[in-house]
Amino acid sequence: MSALIITSLIATVPIVFLFSLWHLAASYAPPPPASLLHNKRIILLIAHPDDESMFFAPTVQALTAPHLQNHVKILCLSTGNADGLGDTRRQELEAAALTLGVRRREDIFVLDDEARFKDGMREQWSTDDIARVLASAFAPQLNSPDKDKDKESPPASKSRSNNHKKAAKSSAATATATATATPDPPRATIDVLITFDASGISSHPNHIALYHGARQFLSNLMRSHPPTAPCPLDH
Repeated sequence: MSALIITSLIATVPIVFLFSLWHLAASYAPPPPASLLHNKRIILLIAHPDDESMFFAPTVQALTAPHLQNHVKILCLSTGNADGLGDTRRQELEAAALTLGVRRREDIFVLDDEARFKDGMREQWSTDDIARVLASAFAPQLNSPDKDKDKESPPASKSRSNNHKKAAKSSAATATATATATPDPPRATIDVLITFDASGISSHPNHIALYHGARQFLSNLMRSHPPTAPCPLDH
């Protein structure tokens, strides 16, 4: 009997040790560099409910620390309805996000648009669609139609005097110089955008699409601005 007890204890010790080691590692894993982010408007972009818990829980917990005064919101591009559990998963996302430190339920946005963002390992999400969603939410000027600011004015009537022509050219040159000297800076209503890396962490195609969609959004945001213009988002 004693030998059996000793053998059982020996077999149990490695399991207990491994569990303790895992618990310590999870408890003391270094958080992301949240100390660099104070009083920021932060968006976590995810593909499905449970992404926030499976892949970004330490990040959300760190960034929502009260002393940092950040405002963290979550944008999820699907309900995760691949198995018909979209409503349940949406509720689970809201509960998990609030537990992780997100301030209010109103800071959690879940799109239900299976025409564009259907959950599934075989579903390919359009980079442009993702970029348009981000622009609509955080930089609506990107989705505004061009106003053809650079269109040439119709030629002046031959009946006008040369003095009028010279005055018009001078005014146009002055306006062009002013516009060139003071271009509008890139604008966004958020400061930080967080999402998956190029491999989607788990290689899920929906995750990978978010990476490329976010990059496209940033590219669109900086388009028509000089390379030296500062990007308004940390990413």
